[in-house]
Amino acid sequence: MISAVRLCRKKNINKLLIDSTGWTEFHLPGIAERFNFNEHIASEAESSVKIAHVANPEWVRSKTFGVTVAQNRGLDMNLFSSESKALKWLLGN
Repeated sequence: MISAVRLCRKKNINKLLIDSTGWTEFHLPGIAERFNFNEHIASEAESSVKIAHVANPEWVRSKTFGVTVAQNRGLDMNLFSSESKALKWLLGN
């Protein structure tokens, strides 16, 4: 995910849809992992990439903390349970 954000920033692509619903062997991270990950993503995006992340339901239920961390660091991002909702948000603003 970080590599995709970095590539978007370098290529001046300002919107990114990430769909992790098909990923396997990917555990739900704890609080510290979510904090560090979202802080790192925000840093890589440098406020120039808007991110919509489509995730499995267990990720979406716990979204508030990670999304808040990223948004507090200037990243326009959100987490969704469906691609259609994510695209509507990503393309609508």
